[in-house]
Amino acid sequence: MQYLLYDLGTIAGGTVEVTLGYAANVLILNEENYAFYKENKPYRFIGGYIERSPYKIPLPEGGHWFTVIDSGSFFSKIRALTRLLPADGGAPVVIEPVICERSSGRNIPLENFAEAVKKYRLRAFLLHYYKDRESMALPLAQALEAEGLPVFHDDFMLEPGDDLEDKIRNGITKYKFGIAVISRAFVRIGWQAAGIRCLYDELASEYKDIYPVWHNITKNDLANFLPAMERFIPEKPGADGIPAIVRDVVNLLWPNPPSSLNGTGTDATN
Repeated sequence: MQYLLYDLGTIAGGTVEVTLGYAANVLILNEENYAFYKENKPYRFIGGYIERSPYKIPLPEGGHWFTVIDSGSFFSKIRALTRLLPADGGAPVVIEPVICERSSGRNIPLENFAEAVKKYRLRAFLLHYYKDRESMALPLAQALEAEGLPVFHDDFMLEPGDDLEDKIRNGITKYKFGIAVISRAFVRIGWQAAGIRCLYDELASEYKDIYPVWHNITKNDLANFLPAMERFIPEKPGADGIPAIVRDVVNLLWPNPPSSLNGTGTDATN
């Protein structure tokens, strides 16, 4: 697992200030506990899952201190600024981060997906056109919720005249990850250019904030109505149905899961 490391050095004390672009785990560790953290051994820390920033935490004593920032499956989305505010009231010092890799030691049992959802507070929004609610959006939401993933869909049902860009931005801001049901009915609406551009940018992004579900649609439909998105559609869209979609979403949110995933327990074989 990757994380951002800020080495505060050996200091007499002070306050750590962290400003985040997205909610993330912020851990303030002394030298001993940072060593335990790297080795996946039990460790003590100050901090936690921080949703609002700037987050300020006074160091309890002098020593060699580190700040670690991670966000579980969403490491690529971390945006953070860490400063040390000296105890003597001196000028704040910006600490530059180093990207590190945490050991995948055998002493940490594999989690099931429901445990990972709880640990990392995973959740998703489901963007869909109202005509696709019963045939795809609702059954998909129920299937994902059966795996333990909270899915918010009522506020993300689209009707003619809705602002597509606003729905996407709102979903990404609140839930960080979304699923978009793209159907023949959806592409024929003629959304405003800004909304289509926003959807295109999200599908093309390396951050994988939006997972596309191709429902009752063909390449010709996209070629006729949304040609810019034709490159994203598979040869046989929707051929494997909801179980395959659920499997893909789980794999995307929870990298390297146990080889057997059935939603009923943990495969802890190492």
